Amino acid sequence: MNLNLDFLPWLNDLVGNVYIQALLVFILFLFLASVMLVVYRKYVKKIASKTKTKVDDIILEKSEMPLFYMLILFGIKLAIKPLNITNSSIQKGINTVVVIIMGYIVVSFVNTVIKLWGKKIAERTKSTFDDEVLPLIQSLSKIFVGIIVLLIVLDIWSIKIGPLLASLGIAGLAVAFAMQTSLGNIFGSISLILDKTFKVKDVIQLESGEIGQIVGIGLRSTKIKTFDNELLIVPNGMLATSKIKNLAKPNNVLRLVLPIGVAYGSDIDKVKKTLLTTLKNVKGVVHGNEKRKPLVRFNKMNDFSLDFDLVFFIEDYKERFDISDEILTKAYNELNKKKIDIPFPTRTVYLKK
Repeated sequence: MNLNLDFLPWLNDLVGNVYIQALLVFILFLFLASVMLVVYRKYVKKIASKTKTKVDDIILEKSEMPLFYMLILFGIKLAIKPLNITNSSIQKGINTVVVIIMGYIVVSFVNTVIKLWGKKIAERTKSTFDDEVLPLIQSLSKIFVGIIVLLIVLDIWSIKIGPLLASLGIAGLAVAFAMQTSLGNIFGSISLILDKTFKVKDVIQLESGEIGQIVGIGLRSTKIKTFDNELLIVPNGMLATSKIKNLAKPNNVLRLVLPIGVAYGSDIDKVKKTLLTTLKNVKGVVHGNEKRKPLVRFNKMNDFSLDFDLVFFIEDYKERFDISDEILTKAYNELNKKKIDIPFPTRTVYLKK
Protein backbone atom coordinates (compact mmCIF):
# COMPACT_ATOMS: atom_id res chain seq x y z
CA MET A 1 0.00 0.00 0.00
CA ASN A 2 1.49 3.28 -1.09
CA LEU A 3 0.32 6.11 1.21
CA ASN A 4 0.87 9.76 0.49
CA LEU A 5 2.76 11.56 3.27
CA ASP A 6 1.80 15.22 3.04
CA PHE A 7 4.54 16.31 5.42
CA LEU A 8 7.31 14.50 3.41
CA PRO A 9 6.09 14.03 -0.20
CA TRP A 10 9.52 13.02 -1.41
CA LEU A 11 9.57 9.95 0.85
CA ASN A 12 7.00 8.09 -1.28
CA ASP A 13 9.20 8.50 -4.34
CA LEU A 14 12.29 7.39 -2.48
CA VAL A 15 10.86 4.41 -0.57
CA GLY A 16 7.76 2.45 -1.47
CA ASN A 17 7.57 0.22 1.64
CA VAL A 18 5.42 1.89 4.33
CA TYR A 19 7.27 0.16 7.18
CA ILE A 20 10.60 1.51 5.95
CA GLN A 21 8.94 4.91 5.59
CA ALA A 22 7.79 4.76 9.20
CA LEU A 23 11.26 3.70 10.36
CA LEU A 24 12.93 6.52 8.41
CA VAL A 25 10.54 9.11 9.83
CA PHE A 26 11.24 7.89 13.37
CA ILE A 27 15.02 7.93 12.77
CA LEU A 28 14.74 11.44 11.30
CA PHE A 29 12.98 12.80 14.38
CA LEU A 30 15.32 10.92 16.70
CA PHE A 31 18.20 12.61 14.89
CA LEU A 32 16.50 16.02 15.13
CA ALA A 33 15.85 15.50 18.85
CA SER A 34 19.52 14.57 19.39
CA VAL A 35 20.68 17.63 17.43
CA MET A 36 18.30 19.80 19.48
CA LEU A 37 19.81 18.35 22.67
CA VAL A 38 23.37 19.11 21.51
CA VAL A 39 22.46 22.67 20.47
CA TYR A 40 20.61 23.12 23.75
CA ARG A 41 23.59 22.07 25.85
CA LYS A 42 26.44 23.62 23.88
CA TYR A 43 24.98 26.90 22.68
CA VAL A 44 21.63 27.84 24.22
CA LYS A 45 22.73 27.07 27.79
CA LYS A 46 25.99 28.93 27.25
CA ILE A 47 24.08 32.03 26.12
CA ALA A 48 21.69 31.72 29.07
CA SER A 49 24.58 31.44 31.54
CA LYS A 50 25.80 34.90 30.48
CA THR A 51 22.57 36.62 31.53
CA LYS A 52 22.21 38.19 34.98
CA THR A 53 19.20 36.11 36.01
CA LYS A 54 19.25 32.40 36.79
CA VAL A 55 15.63 31.87 35.76
CA ASP A 56 16.48 31.05 32.13
CA ASP A 57 19.21 28.60 33.24
CA ILE A 58 16.83 26.66 35.47
CA ILE A 59 14.00 26.68 32.90
CA LEU A 60 16.37 25.33 30.24
CA GLU A 61 17.60 22.67 32.67
CA LYS A 62 14.06 21.59 33.54
CA SER A 63 12.69 21.64 29.98
CA GLU A 64 15.67 20.03 28.22
CA MET A 65 14.67 16.36 28.47
CA PRO A 66 10.86 16.93 28.30
CA LEU A 67 11.29 18.73 24.96
CA PHE A 68 13.57 15.94 23.74
CA TYR A 69 10.92 13.32 24.54
CA MET A 70 8.14 15.47 23.05
CA LEU A 71 10.01 15.65 19.74
CA ILE A 72 10.47 11.88 19.73
CA LEU A 73 6.77 11.35 20.51
CA PHE A 74 5.86 13.69 17.64
CA GLY A 75 8.13 11.60 15.41
CA ILE A 76 6.39 8.40 16.56
CA LYS A 77 3.00 9.97 15.84
CA LEU A 78 4.06 10.84 12.27
CA ALA A 79 5.88 7.54 11.79
CA ILE A 80 2.77 5.43 12.42
CA LYS A 81 0.68 7.57 10.05
CA PRO A 82 1.70 5.68 6.85
CA LEU A 83 0.97 2.36 8.58
CA ASN A 84 -2.74 3.22 8.42
CA ILE A 85 -3.33 2.00 11.97
CA THR A 86 -7.06 2.25 12.66
CA ASN A 87 -6.68 1.94 16.43
CA SER A 88 -6.93 5.53 17.64
CA SER A 89 -5.87 4.54 21.17
CA ILE A 90 -2.22 4.78 20.15
CA GLN A 91 -2.69 8.34 18.90
CA LYS A 92 -4.64 9.25 22.03
CA GLY A 93 -1.98 7.66 24.22
CA ILE A 94 0.76 9.70 22.54
CA ASN A 95 -1.28 12.92 22.88
CA THR A 96 -1.85 12.12 26.55
CA VAL A 97 1.88 11.74 27.21
CA VAL A 98 2.58 15.01 25.35
CA VAL A 99 0.02 16.87 27.49
CA ILE A 100 1.50 15.43 30.70
CA ILE A 101 5.00 16.51 29.64
CA MET A 102 3.73 20.01 28.83
CA GLY A 103 2.08 20.15 32.25
CA TYR A 104 5.40 19.17 33.85
CA ILE A 105 7.17 22.00 31.96
CA VAL A 106 4.54 24.53 33.10
CA VAL A 107 4.85 23.43 36.76
CA SER A 108 8.65 23.62 36.54
CA PHE A 109 8.41 27.13 35.06
CA VAL A 110 6.01 28.35 37.77
CA ASN A 111 8.12 26.83 40.57
CA THR A 112 11.26 28.41 39.13
CA VAL A 113 9.68 31.85 38.94
CA ILE A 114 8.38 31.55 42.52
CA LYS A 115 11.69 30.27 43.91
CA LEU A 116 13.83 32.96 42.30
CA TRP A 117 11.77 36.06 41.57
CA GLY A 118 9.11 35.44 44.21
CA LYS A 119 11.64 34.91 47.01
CA LYS A 120 13.70 37.93 45.93
CA ILE A 121 10.62 40.15 46.08
CA ALA A 122 9.60 38.62 49.43
CA GLU A 123 13.05 39.28 50.91
CA ARG A 124 12.76 42.98 50.08
CA THR A 125 9.50 43.39 51.99
CA LYS A 126 9.34 43.80 55.76
CA SER A 127 6.34 41.50 56.11
CA THR A 128 6.88 37.75 56.51
CA PHE A 129 3.43 36.97 55.13
CA ASP A 130 4.67 36.65 51.54
CA ASP A 131 7.48 34.31 52.63
CA GLU A 132 4.93 31.94 54.15
CA VAL A 133 2.47 32.19 51.24
CA LEU A 134 5.03 31.27 48.53
CA PRO A 135 5.22 27.53 49.45
CA LEU A 136 1.42 27.43 49.54
CA ILE A 137 1.23 29.03 46.06
CA GLN A 138 3.71 26.43 44.78
CA SER A 139 1.58 23.58 46.08
CA LEU A 140 -1.68 25.09 44.80
CA SER A 141 -0.15 25.74 41.35
CA LYS A 142 0.72 22.04 41.06
CA ILE A 143 -2.86 21.11 41.93
CA PHE A 144 -4.27 23.67 39.45
CA VAL A 145 -2.04 22.50 36.56
CA GLY A 146 -2.84 18.89 37.47
CA ILE A 147 -6.57 19.59 37.16
CA ILE A 148 -6.09 21.33 33.78
CA VAL A 149 -4.01 18.39 32.49
CA LEU A 150 -6.65 15.95 33.70
CA LEU A 151 -9.44 17.85 31.91
CA ILE A 152 -7.44 17.93 28.64
CA VAL A 153 -6.67 14.20 28.91
CA LEU A 154 -10.36 13.44 29.49
CA ASP A 155 -11.19 15.48 26.39
CA ILE A 156 -8.57 13.58 24.35
CA TRP A 157 -10.24 10.29 25.30
CA SER A 158 -13.71 11.78 24.54
CA ILE A 159 -14.87 11.41 28.11
CA LYS A 160 -17.66 13.88 28.89
CA ILE A 161 -17.04 15.67 32.15
CA GLY A 162 -20.70 16.44 33.04
CA PRO A 163 -21.95 12.85 33.35
CA LEU A 164 -18.65 11.86 34.95
CA LEU A 165 -19.03 14.49 37.66
CA ALA A 166 -22.63 13.44 38.25
CA SER A 167 -21.66 9.79 38.59
CA LEU A 168 -18.82 10.70 40.90
CA GLY A 169 -21.01 12.85 43.14
CA ILE A 170 -21.71 10.19 45.76
CA ALA A 171 -18.23 8.74 45.41
CA GLY A 172 -16.83 12.25 45.87
CA LEU A 173 -18.64 12.58 49.17
CA ALA A 174 -17.21 9.27 50.30
CA VAL A 175 -13.70 10.32 49.26
CA ALA A 176 -14.11 13.68 50.98
CA PHE A 177 -15.18 11.89 54.16
CA ALA A 178 -12.20 9.55 53.91
CA MET A 179 -9.84 12.47 53.27
CA GLN A 180 -11.22 14.73 55.96
CA THR A 181 -7.94 14.52 57.90
CA SER A 182 -5.89 15.57 54.86
CA LEU A 183 -8.35 18.34 54.01
CA GLY A 184 -8.25 19.46 57.64
CA ASN A 185 -4.45 19.69 57.42
CA ILE A 186 -4.66 21.76 54.22
CA PHE A 187 -7.16 24.21 55.75
CA GLY A 188 -5.04 24.20 58.91
CA SER A 189 -2.06 25.30 56.82
CA ILE A 190 -4.05 28.19 55.36
CA SER A 191 -5.26 29.14 58.84
CA LEU A 192 -1.71 29.16 60.28
CA ILE A 193 -0.46 31.38 57.46
CA LEU A 194 -3.37 33.84 57.59
CA ASP A 195 -3.22 34.08 61.40
CA LYS A 196 0.59 34.46 61.26
CA THR A 197 0.90 31.98 64.12
CA PHE A 198 4.57 31.38 63.34
CA LYS A 199 7.04 31.54 60.48
CA VAL A 200 10.12 29.65 59.36
CA LYS A 201 13.03 30.01 61.87
CA ASP A 202 10.69 30.77 64.79
CA VAL A 203 11.18 28.66 67.91
CA ILE A 204 7.93 27.27 69.29
CA GLN A 205 6.85 25.08 72.17
CA LEU A 206 4.17 22.52 71.42
CA GLU A 207 1.33 21.63 73.75
CA SER A 208 3.11 18.33 74.42
CA GLY A 209 6.18 20.22 75.67
CA GLU A 210 8.62 19.74 72.77
CA ILE A 211 10.59 22.84 71.78
CA GLY A 212 12.11 23.35 68.35
CA GLN A 213 12.70 25.64 65.41
CA ILE A 214 10.36 25.80 62.41
CA VAL A 215 12.29 24.63 59.34
CA GLY A 216 9.43 24.25 56.88
CA ILE A 217 5.69 24.90 56.54
CA GLY A 218 4.05 22.63 53.99
CA LEU A 219 0.55 22.21 52.66
CA ARG A 220 -0.24 19.32 55.02
CA SER A 221 2.40 19.44 57.77
CA THR A 222 5.03 21.57 59.49
CA LYS A 223 8.61 20.44 60.11
CA ILE A 224 10.16 21.30 63.47
CA LYS A 225 13.82 20.71 64.37
CA THR A 226 14.30 20.16 68.10
CA PHE A 227 17.41 21.08 70.08
CA ASP A 228 18.22 17.35 70.18
CA ASN A 229 18.56 17.54 66.37
CA GLU A 230 15.37 15.53 65.88
CA LEU A 231 12.91 16.36 63.11
CA LEU A 232 9.26 16.51 64.15
CA ILE A 233 6.64 16.42 61.39
CA VAL A 234 3.38 17.73 62.84
CA PRO A 235 0.07 17.83 60.89
CA ASN A 236 -1.11 21.40 60.35
CA GLY A 237 -4.63 20.46 61.43
CA MET A 238 -3.24 19.53 64.86
CA LEU A 239 -1.20 22.75 65.11
CA ALA A 240 -4.19 24.89 64.14
CA THR A 241 -6.31 23.48 66.98
CA SER A 242 -3.68 23.13 69.72
CA LYS A 243 -2.05 25.55 72.15
CA ILE A 244 1.33 26.77 70.86
CA LYS A 245 3.85 29.01 72.58
CA ASN A 246 5.83 31.06 70.06
CA LEU A 247 9.04 32.10 71.78
CA ALA A 248 9.83 34.56 68.96
CA LYS A 249 6.73 36.71 69.60
CA PRO A 250 6.18 39.52 70.27
CA ASN A 251 10.00 39.80 70.01
CA ASN A 252 13.17 37.81 70.69
CA VAL A 253 13.33 38.85 74.36
CA LEU A 254 12.55 36.01 76.77
CA ARG A 255 11.98 35.93 80.54
CA LEU A 256 13.70 33.14 82.47
CA VAL A 257 13.61 32.02 86.08
CA LEU A 258 16.44 29.93 87.56
CA PRO A 259 16.05 28.49 91.10
CA ILE A 260 19.09 28.25 93.40
CA GLY A 261 19.17 26.99 96.99
CA VAL A 262 21.67 27.83 99.75
CA ALA A 263 22.19 26.39 103.21
CA TYR A 264 20.29 27.54 106.30
CA GLY A 265 22.27 30.13 108.23
CA SER A 266 23.45 31.93 105.09
CA ASP A 267 23.30 35.75 104.99
CA ILE A 268 20.28 36.46 102.79
CA ASP A 269 21.42 39.94 101.76
CA LYS A 270 24.87 38.61 100.90
CA VAL A 271 23.33 35.83 98.80
CA LYS A 272 21.11 38.28 96.92
CA LYS A 273 24.01 40.63 96.24
CA THR A 274 26.25 37.79 95.02
CA LEU A 275 23.64 36.34 92.66
CA LEU A 276 22.61 39.76 91.33
CA THR A 277 26.24 40.62 90.56
CA THR A 278 26.52 37.32 88.73
CA LEU A 279 23.49 38.16 86.55
CA LYS A 280 24.89 41.59 85.68
CA ASN A 281 28.19 40.09 84.53
CA VAL A 282 26.65 37.70 81.98
CA LYS A 283 26.50 38.86 78.37
CA GLY A 284 23.04 38.55 76.79
CA VAL A 285 21.09 39.40 79.96
CA VAL A 286 18.99 42.58 79.61
CA HIS A 287 20.21 45.32 82.01
CA GLY A 288 19.26 48.81 80.79
CA ASN A 289 15.48 48.40 80.76
CA GLU A 290 13.92 49.33 84.11
CA LYS A 291 10.96 46.99 83.57
CA ARG A 292 13.22 44.09 82.64
CA LYS A 293 16.10 44.49 85.03
CA PRO A 294 17.48 41.33 86.72
CA LEU A 295 16.03 40.40 90.11
CA VAL A 296 16.89 37.96 92.89
CA ARG A 297 13.94 36.94 95.04
CA PHE A 298 13.92 34.97 98.27
CA ASN A 299 11.29 32.44 97.28
CA LYS A 300 10.88 29.78 99.96
CA MET A 301 12.32 28.16 103.07
CA ASN A 302 12.54 24.57 101.89
CA ASP A 303 13.21 21.41 103.88
CA PHE A 304 16.97 21.55 103.32
CA SER A 305 17.61 24.96 101.77
CA LEU A 306 16.75 28.62 101.45
CA ASP A 307 15.47 28.92 97.89
CA PHE A 308 16.08 31.95 95.67
CA ASP A 309 14.79 32.71 92.17
CA LEU A 310 17.00 34.45 89.62
CA VAL A 311 14.54 36.38 87.43
CA PHE A 312 15.96 37.96 84.28
CA PHE A 313 15.36 38.66 80.59
CA ILE A 314 17.65 37.63 77.75
CA GLU A 315 18.02 39.49 74.45
CA ASP A 316 17.65 36.42 72.21
CA TYR A 317 15.52 33.41 73.14
CA LYS A 318 17.77 31.19 71.00
CA GLU A 319 20.57 31.69 73.57
CA ARG A 320 18.50 30.53 76.54
CA PHE A 321 20.42 27.30 77.18
CA ASP A 322 23.91 28.79 76.79
CA ILE A 323 23.09 31.78 79.00
CA SER A 324 21.43 29.61 81.67
CA ASP A 325 24.51 27.36 81.71
CA GLU A 326 26.83 30.36 82.12
CA ILE A 327 24.74 31.89 84.92
CA LEU A 328 24.56 28.67 86.94
CA THR A 329 28.28 28.03 86.52
CA LYS A 330 29.27 31.55 87.62
CA ALA A 331 26.74 31.52 90.48
CA TYR A 332 28.15 28.27 91.83
CA ASN A 333 31.72 29.58 91.67
CA GLU A 334 30.82 32.92 93.29
CA LEU A 335 28.90 31.27 96.13
CA ASN A 336 31.89 29.04 96.83
CA LYS A 337 34.22 32.05 96.88
CA LYS A 338 31.95 33.83 99.41
CA LYS A 339 31.87 30.67 101.59
CA ILE A 340 28.12 30.30 101.05
CA ASP A 341 27.21 26.63 101.25
CA ILE A 342 24.97 24.92 98.74
CA PRO A 343 23.04 22.23 100.61
CA PHE A 344 22.00 18.73 99.68
CA PRO A 345 19.32 16.55 101.25
CA THR A 346 20.43 15.02 104.56
CA ARG A 347 18.83 12.71 107.08
CA THR A 348 19.71 12.39 110.76
CA VAL A 349 19.17 8.97 112.31
CA TYR A 350 19.02 8.56 116.10
CA LEU A 351 19.71 5.10 117.50
CA LYS A 352 18.29 3.96 120.81
CA LYS A 353 20.72 2.29 123.17
